[in-house]
Amino acid sequence: MEGNRSAGRILVAMSGGVDSSTAALLLKKEGYDIRGAILRMHDAGMSTENLVNGKLPLSIWYAREAARKMRIDFSIIDVRDDFDKRLEKYFISNFENGVPLDPDFYTQKHLQLAQMSEACEAMGCDMVATGHYVIIEYNDERGRYVLRRAKDREKDQTYKLYRLSQKDLSHIIAPLGSYEKEEIRRIAMEAGLKNAKAADDLCFIPDKDYWRFVGRRLQELAGADKPVEQIVGLAPGNFVDEQGNVIGRHRGFLYYTVGQRDGLEEAGMPENLYVCRKRADTNEIILTDEDGLYTYTVRACKVNFVSVPELPGGSMRVNTVLHYGGKEQPGTAAMLDDGTLEVRFDAPVRAPVPGLSMVLYDGDEVIAGGIIM
Repeated sequence: MEGNRSAGRILVAMSGGVDSSTAALLLKKEGYDIRGAILRMHDAGMSTENLVNGKLPLSIWYAREAARKMRIDFSIIDVRDDFDKRLEKYFISNFENGVPLDPDFYTQKHLQLAQMSEACEAMGCDMVATGHYVIIEYNDERGRYVLRRAKDREKDQTYKLYRLSQKDLSHIIAPLGSYEKEEIRRIAMEAGLKNAKAADDLCFIPDKDYWRFVGRRLQELAGADKPVEQIVGLAPGNFVDEQGNVIGRHRGFLYYTVGQRDGLEEAGMPENLYVCRKRADTNEIILTDEDGLYTYTVRACKVNFVSVPELPGGSMRVNTVLHYGGKEQPGTAAMLDDGTLEVRFDAPVRAPVPGLSMVLYDGDEVIAGGIIM
């Protein structure tokens, strides 16, 4: 087990995918007292007939079968009502503040791990194990936990977990960090797990289109009688150029991403224009040409320090990732007087997306991260 921690009973957060199932298998082989659990957050993708007949979503079926194979206790934690309430509150509040946060970021920290931590305590377990590809270690010299990139850099998921606090890190085990993905799949196949050849991570969104899912849920939660014009994030508005001139209509903030052309062609926009910024107060989307997407400076709010308590000397050289799976970009990071984090890059970066995360690395260690402004 990584770090200087010891564990009695471990609750394995299962997703139905091969990674979390194999994490449970590895811990069981090491002799730990484990039990598995999965969150039932919604029934998207389930037909009415299947629901009436009591059938389970595929992810839950896979997780339950893996637990049976390993002969471990397994629980389905029904959080469907809570999921809807938290989803609506979280996204509406952030849209109104002009920073539509990444749904994947939200579910990782604010729902999945938070709910599993609550379940861990309720079930009398000491720690939560996940199938994330990260390494968590305790650094005696610093007196704090360190989050490091996994051995398999292509599968590394530190970007998703940079929001974890020191308390969170002290109660989480990530046994896959020292394995290559192919090793994990081989171990699962040798153990006869039915999900050995399944998707790496059975996402809680059936088609992995987070924004489209959020749009559907916000519409459903608002009710069929509420006009779409009154639903935050879904209300149509104007496309404007950088001088503020109206050049077209958009169909809702939610469906457009900075730096992309998705949805612009159907709105009749010229081929050389891209989404540049969004104005929540006026419900406008600003368009620009390719050159207008580049910047040397990116700022972030809601900053969380991970492997260090602060930037040494107030600033430091870092490699920065601006979206999940993105390339590291070298630059210099500094904290500003208003509590925001600023990175000045050595070369201009293209289309940093407000609401996504900016994560800073020093070698393999996660230094800090925040929400792009």
